[in-house]
Amino acid sequence: MSLVIGIDPGLKGGIAKIWDDGVESIPMPIKEGLLDIKTLFAWVEPEITQPMDTVVYIERVWAMPKQRGGERFIKDAGRLLGLFELFDVTPIEVLPKKWKHGILKAPYDKDAAIAYCDANFPEISLLATPRSKKPHDGMADALCIAAYGRLCEEEKA
Repeated sequence: MSLVIGIDPGLKGGIAKIWDDGVESIPMPIKEGLLDIKTLFAWVEPEITQPMDTVVYIERVWAMPKQRGGERFIKDAGRLLGLFELFDVTPIEVLPKKWKHGILKAPYDKDAAIAYCDANFPEISLLATPRSKKPHDGMADALCIAAYGRLCEEEKA
């Protein structure tokens, strides 16, 4: 068995798991405006501790000069990387351009990611909550990153 985790970091991001028996995606867990590492740990722990090959693909991040919230964004990305060190898994950082060109058809935007997920993962709801009206693009991006990771891993095999 294998597990691929895809991460779209950031407060409006998401995280997704694709493994032999299923697919899941959730919005990035946030508590009091910060990344909720405890909730994230509880969400990834059941599958990641199983005896299977695990790989994590995370969108590479950087802060632009004078970007509001850039410091927190970079710290949260570092905390995500540290979380997976607890599981002895080193995440693979992937540029947005690379995973988008590998998965999506042009244009490479949020709507394309949502359309890809609707077509390839119809069993997954991209609604962040039962009251949500619009699909959560961070969840869609995370699923696309996980799908990209799965393709990369299949090419390696």
